[in-house]
Amino acid sequence: SASASAAAASARLGTFALLYVSYCGYYLCRKNYTFWMAAVTRENALSPMQAGLSSSAFQMAQAASRLVLAVWIDTHSPRYVLAGGLAASAALNVAMCFVTFSPVAMALLWGANGVVQSLGWPALARVFMAWFPPAARGKWYTLLSTNQNAGSALVPFVVAPAMQWTGTWRAALFAPAAVSACIAVLVFAFVKDTPPPPPEEEEE
Repeated sequence: SASASAAAASARLGTFALLYVSYCGYYLCRKNYTFWMAAVTRENALSPMQAGLSSSAFQMAQAASRLVLAVWIDTHSPRYVLAGGLAASAALNVAMCFVTFSPVAMALLWGANGVVQSLGWPALARVFMAWFPPAARGKWYTLLSTNQNAGSALVPFVVAPAMQWTGTWRAALFAPAAVSACIAVLVFAFVKDTPPPPPEEEEE
């Protein structure tokens, strides 16, 4: 019926919006690195090698985790993985505020962030594939992929005012973490792994 089709389209659009915003949250908890690391480097007189250790740890951990965790992601609820990875990334961002005295500890925690960040896109893609039929995936996937650009573009608008208002570089970690934690709750509450069956299948 027309009402059922409208409801299905509305649910699909809502799911798409949450998927889009969720990966923006991942980027908020990733691309904020430039803001807080510059301040931490000055405050703790870190050498360029010490400062770069965290970035390298993130990149290596993320790349390795994409290979190691691929099968694990496929065997678990993508909604839980997507929301859980985002919540974990937010928690690790907050934890970073308390280890500035140790470059090694910073690298370990930011590397752990790389691990949980690797969960985001595969889980998002699984939900997307379930909700969008092959004929519609091209245009919607193209639009979905812009969330990486949007997330990167949002970072200064979230981080800079927070740092200015609080007067501390720690806001560059807390503000993205707070936003991302809220998004994770919305994803967990409202995103479904697969769309509901059509009315014809429900009646059989």
